[in-house]
Amino acid sequence: MSAKYSYIVKPITIDNSQKFIANHESVWSSNFVQGTAFVGLIGLLMVLFGGPAWLLIMCIVIILIYIAINRVMNEADDKKHTDRTIAEQITKAHQEAEFYSQKFNDILSKSEQLVNEILPYFESSAMQYLDEAKIDFTENAFSPFWSNIEGASNSLARFIEAVNQLCLNSEIYSVGLKSKTHNFPLPFPFATNISISKNVVDEYRTTVRTAQTNPTFSIIWEQRRNTQILGDGFKTLENAVNNMNYEITSAISNLNHSITSGLSELKYVQQEQLKTFQSSKEYLTNTLNSMDDKLYYIQWNKRPRGTFHHR
Repeated sequence: MSAKYSYIVKPITIDNSQKFIANHESVWSSNFVQGTAFVGLIGLLMVLFGGPAWLLIMCIVIILIYIAINRVMNEADDKKHTDRTIAEQITKAHQEAEFYSQKFNDILSKSEQLVNEILPYFESSAMQYLDEAKIDFTENAFSPFWSNIEGASNSLARFIEAVNQLCLNSEIYSVGLKSKTHNFPLPFPFATNISISKNVVDEYRTTVRTAQTNPTFSIIWEQRRNTQILGDGFKTLENAVNNMNYEITSAISNLNHSITSGLSELKYVQQEQLKTFQSSKEYLTNTLNSMDDKLYYIQWNKRPRGTFHHR
């Protein structure tokens, strides 16, 4: 059962002094210009043809009053628009902070499950297959022996896949939190205790090698060597047998290196994928959904579908 974390990403600070101009009609609209021109022309004609000068002055005063009233109304609209826009920005900042807090806590929770449940499960599963294979070997059960070797290979491949998932989680965690104010632990807190029993790797290599040097078992090996193996890094049983030790060691080393090197070397994540909220939202959601799917299938002892990490 994975633990629940409650670290937080703080909302970005919104500048309350910023101003936003509302999309209101300009005082110099075509109708206003035409109207004032007409009124001004009438007033001018009246003065020229003997009318009182105060009529022209009154027209000018009316125009100036209209301009003043329009400016006051526009300033009021601008203030309302500014207050509304800033409120929307604050709401959005809090929503984004809540989203990031939830997703990064989920990454920690699922990473802990990978470390404490999934990796031991696959290691134990591989050892069980190898124990059964050794019994098959002593009883000359040729085909069951290689079936158990395939099972051990698949379990170890899944072990590698889970370690690679942790490496991805570490990179997402480090890149995603880089520019944020938060209280999450740094660096990524899952790596130092990750290892696999030397007995499992040695037993795998020794058991397979012993069978390959046996004339009868080697005949079945030739028939089964191209069997497809599930998981990252391997295409066939032969490829798994030849490279298993290296791939396990490399995966664990990559995980430790991804944490100690910070953001200088990224294997799985491109920083652009977490640059904006929209791209981060899609990438984090897809990655966590992918992990949920695989963890569910493992929990119920079913074959996981596809790879752990979202590409």
